[in-house]
Amino acid sequence: MSKKLNSLLRARVAAEKGTIRKDWGGRLPVALVYPNYYRLGMANLGFQVVYRLLNKREEIV
Repeated sequence: MSKKLNSLLRARVAAEKGTIRKDWGGRLPVALVYPNYYRLGMANLGFQVVYRLLNKREEIV
């Protein structure tokens, strides 16, 4: 990955509101993926509900 793209992606994640960061310490990692453009996934309420429900669980990162 190029430095420019890496920098762009880091800036995008840093600018997100509502991002939840957890210590991985032996927990189950889950990747939530939306099969379309980033902006469509972030605007999708179903995606947001699933994200919130998964992050409420202590055993899931």
